[in-house]
Amino acid sequence: MVKSGDSYVLIGADGDGDNVAGVGTGGRIAMVGDCLGINDRTVIWPHGTEIVAEDPLEIDVPGLGRVGLGDEVTGGAVVYADYLPDGIDAIPPTCPRERVIAFLVE
Repeated sequence: MVKSGDSYVLIGADGDGDNVAGVGTGGRIAMVGDCLGINDRTVIWPHGTEIVAEDPLEIDVPGLGRVGLGDEVTGGAVVYADYLPDGIDAIPPTCPRERVIAFLVE
């Protein structure tokens, strides 16, 4: 997890998503609580994702490139939070835990 001001970007552990088939997902990048997500889902971004700009918030996602608030993205998703190094407990309390996905670049 990395932080930019009051915003969090949740990042998966090294190797997460390897050999995992996800369901297709997509939507608009948005703040979901205090976490960078897609639509109304809290997102765990792939390992290696970095914040490249803070205002407005933009990230560089390996295999996808630079994206930020309001951008449309498509990819696969695994619908649980096991891809965080410390599991679901690593999600800040200001980010919804009910609809967490791990975003996988297709």
